[in-house]
Amino acid sequence: MGDITGHGLTAALMMSNLQALFRMESRRASDVGEVLTTLNNCFYENTESHHFATFAYGVYDPATRNGQIASAGHDPFILVRHDNRLVDGPTGGVLLGLLPDQSYVSSPFELQPGDLLCIYSDGITESENAQNRQFERSGLTTVLQESRGQSASAIVDHVLAAARDHRQGVSPNDDQTVVILTCY
Repeated sequence: MGDITGHGLTAALMMSNLQALFRMESRRASDVGEVLTTLNNCFYENTESHHFATFAYGVYDPATRNGQIASAGHDPFILVRHDNRLVDGPTGGVLLGLLPDQSYVSSPFELQPGDLLCIYSDGITESENAQNRQFERSGLTTVLQESRGQSASAIVDHVLAAARDHRQGVSPNDDQTVVILTCY
């Protein structure tokens, strides 16, 4: 999941470029941290200094229930265990394109039956209502804990509806993306 600075055509073209670079590099390297390291250097060399992106990349093997994830300035993932205990994913990594020669480290994770993993854009947690109060990470974690046990698509719908309800009719000021991975 990636989030480019800015809006409009320039941001769309930058994301298209980043997506193409990612597709090439993710096929070459097996370590997610290595993918982000190369992606950062390519993005840095091919964009202006005031353009950058957050990025989270993970790989999961349902047969072993093991995965790895790396972050370049993206909000940490949220893991809700089968007993509703929250585990925060690692923070880490400099934003893509901000500085050259950065190293990104992959963090392993394991899902157990009943667990859910959530990766999201800051447009969810920074969603504001008319009183300028943000939905925040705490609002998201509450929804995730209440939704655990449902299908991934139902959880996504529940998160988006809760963020919309929080806004109380105010239009979102950023894109809102949620990815849910469940293990059963």
